[in-house]
Amino acid sequence: ANVYYNTIYVNSTGGKATGTSVSAVSRIATSPASLSVTMKDNILINANGTATSYAVYFPGTTGTLVSDYNDLYVTGTGKVGYWNATDETALLDWQTASSQDANSKSVSVTFVSSTDLHLLGASKGDWHLDGTPISGITTDIDGDTRTIPSMGADEPQVVTLTLAALLEAMYVGGTGGNMTTTPLVTIELHASFSPYAMVESNTAPLSKAGVGTFNF
Repeated sequence: ANVYYNTIYVNSTGGKATGTSVSAVSRIATSPASLSVTMKDNILINANGTATSYAVYFPGTTGTLVSDYNDLYVTGTGKVGYWNATDETALLDWQTASSQDANSKSVSVTFVSSTDLHLLGASKGDWHLDGTPISGITTDIDGDTRTIPSMGADEPQVVTLTLAALLEAMYVGGTGGNMTTTPLVTIELHASFSPYAMVESNTAPLSKAGVGTFNF
């Protein structure tokens, strides 16, 4: 079974029967011993927040798991993983126990909403979510071309901006017309709708000619 480029978000808080667990991805105990699972480029978030909530749940050691380049994230007292009857609290614990997910991350992700799992704000272009190419998969859930590619179902379409600004009174005095301090300029990009929240910012030094390069 191949599990590629999925975004799974368990967004309920509590609300499960006593003694049960909830996971973003689970291999059930009755799965065939020969079952092989390859899991790459997924965003698996469990926001249930309880002690028996997991990003990934593998109760035994039968079968084969190949897993890497995933975002495995939980909130509250949740655990990143469950491996061979043992809770693995943090990503490092899961990596050590399973010998998997060497290049995976455990980072929070900003979505458009709890029901619209397109990436938003700082999560667009976040290097933590850089995945690995999968042969034969070149587009995302919207039909957009996968370029980086990013983990999850949505490949964010990053916009490159070339900005020119006329800055006055930026000279920092020195002797002989030399600047003694390198001025720094910060450019912020804000949402176009109220409350106009900042979504990205970048700070760069200016040359003597007043030129700075800003990467978003």
